[in-house]
Amino acid sequence: MEDALRLVDRLERLCQLGVPACVGERTAHGLWGGPSWGFHISAWPIVMVPHGWGLRRGVVGGVRIVERSIDSDHVLRHRFAGVAADLPIVDPLLASLQVAARPEMPIGARVASLHAGLRRQLSLSERVPDQGQHLSYLLADPQRRSALLAQAQTRATRMDIKGRQRLLAALAIADPRIESLLESISWAAFVAAELSLPEPQAAVLGASGREYRVDFLFGKNVIGECDGAIKYMDPKSLWREKKRQEDLEQAGFVVVRWTWEEIVHHPEVVVARITSALDRA
Repeated sequence: MEDALRLVDRLERLCQLGVPACVGERTAHGLWGGPSWGFHISAWPIVMVPHGWGLRRGVVGGVRIVERSIDSDHVLRHRFAGVAADLPIVDPLLASLQVAARPEMPIGARVASLHAGLRRQLSLSERVPDQGQHLSYLLADPQRRSALLAQAQTRATRMDIKGRQRLLAALAIADPRIESLLESISWAAFVAAELSLPEPQAAVLGASGREYRVDFLFGKNVIGECDGAIKYMDPKSLWREKKRQEDLEQAGFVVVRWTWEEIVHHPEVVVARITSALDRA
């Protein structure tokens, strides 16, 4: 709340001076719901101002001021929970591009930030929730995905930022169908291991005829599933997942599972498990 008050106060002061300031970079990325794993969190909310105004840069009034050339078409006004005013803020795609270019980030974190920004950008433009069937349906369309990625590529080549090559390399492997941080880290590990890339969020049929959506489908019958810490927090969830896996295995699928610790610290173990499953299949 204190950060929000300082942010609103500084933006109002800059507006009174006629400066077209906006929230950007890591602060904007966080406000849009982007993952914070893999990069340094800013101690102060970040406000961007155009070059040439002669403003003091650095921390001013509890807010970090940075100079960036920003296309006004990529700035919008949005009200967030806990903030008692509409904020001028870079859109989700630009925020994720700014974050994904940071030097300290591993490739999995870059890709995760991009996936979050791409998905949030589409949900805003199409006015659908940023999670759920509506967004998944839109992203199942290859032409829509290609257009979204092309928009990101165009911005990345023109934006005022360092680390452009790092950013473009991450964009080259991004797929906005991927929903979670753990899935994004897994995707980057598949690319690094030169695996044939699976289909994310694939729809498959169990032996019962029931349709399931799986994290990854390798080839025709190897399923990859990321087991996050929150995924199975109660016995009913564990039981449902057990019955789901049995249904899939009875339909001829081989199911490979992995955890956060495995894919982050020992990705080669996960890759070997998938490769073995592909050989068996």
